Amino acid sequence: MFGEYVLIQRCQWHKRENVVSYLNEEIKERYRRKIQLAYYEPDYKEAKGKLLEIIEELKDINLSASRSLEEGLEEILILHKLWSVEDLGKSLTTTNIIENVNSGISRILKNVKFWRNSSMRSRFVVSLSNYG
Repeated sequence: MFGEYVLIQRCQWHKRENVVSYLNEEIKERYRRKIQLAYYEPDYKEAKGKLLEIIEELKDINLSASRSLEEGLEEILILHKLWSVEDLGKSLTTTNIIENVNSGISRILKNVKFWRNSSMRSRFVVSLSNYG
C-alpha cells in the first residue's frame, strides 16, 4: 500500500544475538555490550558510526559476524532516522512484544484438535481477548 515509503525496523535484539553467535565465548559479552551501546545512541549518525566501527573490528575477528552486522544496517536504525529512538525504542526496536502474543496464542490453539473452517479459527482467536 505504501510502496517505497514503507520503513521496516528490524529487531535489534535478534540482530545483536545473531552477530555474537559467530564469536568465541571470551568476547561475546564485550561485543554484545558494544553493539547495545551503539543502539542506545539517540543520534542516527552517531549510532551508525559506532556500528560501522564495530563492523570494521569484527572483520579481523570473524568475517561472518561482521557481515551479519552489516546486513540490514539501515533497517536496524530506522527509529534513529525518524528521531524517535528515545520515545519508541523500548517498544519497537525488538519483536518481543508480538512474539509474546504469538506464543500465547499458539499455546492455547495447540489444544484445539479440529477446526471446521478458517472462520472458526478467527472467531476463536478473537475470543481469546476475554481469556485469562
